[in-house]
Amino acid sequence: MMKLKCECIFPLIIFLLFSISVDAQRISSMPNLIILLADDLGYGELGCQGNREYPHEWLFWRQSHKTAFRVGDMKILRQSSKKWELYDLGKDPAETKDLILDQPKQFNLLFDGWEKINGNMIDPHFR
Repeated sequence: MMKLKCECIFPLIIFLLFSISVDAQRISSMPNLIILLADDLGYGELGCQGNREYPHEWLFWRQSHKTAFRVGDMKILRQSSKKWELYDLGKDPAETKDLILDQPKQFNLLFDGWEKINGNMIDPHFR
């Protein structure tokens, strides 16, 4: 029996999903199907699998002027070129209440960490 390589499985699944013909009446009664592919996740690393610890000490991301830095439940975020925001994701996972005016010391602590990491990054090659 021929073994399939891992990189062939995803296109095969997509091909099979699109090649199955079903009439419009049956489509409305079919359940939704979500395919989630994740790389480099071991069992137990996700919160849905019972993990109570953070897999990373901090998270940093940047795209042009948009950037964010997260340590634990606290996250700073810049979506426009000048306005920073601060959120407590443990209490406000939807990021509805900006805490930057209520917790300036927490913001400064995270901003200092962001500056250290951002200072080691090269300038973006895209704008």
